[in-house]
Amino acid sequence: MQRLADHPSELGLSVVRIACGARHTLAVVHHTDAAGDVNSRRQSGGLSVWSWGQNNKGQLGLAANEGVAAAGGCGNMCFPHRVVAVDQMSHGDLSGAHVSCGQFTSYVAARGAVYVWGNNHAGQL
Repeated sequence: MQRLADHPSELGLSVVRIACGARHTLAVVHHTDAAGDVNSRRQSGGLSVWSWGQNNKGQLGLAANEGVAAAGGCGNMCFPHRVVAVDQMSHGDLSGAHVSCGQFTSYVAARGAVYVWGNNHAGQL
């Protein structure tokens, strides 16, 4: 699997937190500035949530089965994708964020809020 830091469209990412579910993964990452100064970016925010793996129940923060049509079952979801909805709901403030994964659900806790998505077959959402 390609490392998140080597993702071709998003160089300069560094993993802060990571969680693994049965078949998907979430990571909180921060961006470094052009000079690679992690601390300056950390102080001004720069955190985002990325996901990859199976998406059959929407656990990646995308529509269920989005991007799964490619051969191999996870297609382009095998590579990390930014969960833009979390950026929008948190207004870009993910300081102190923690992530957790269930089998078909994903959880992000940050600054007193909890963001949850995926399958709700047992009322877990």
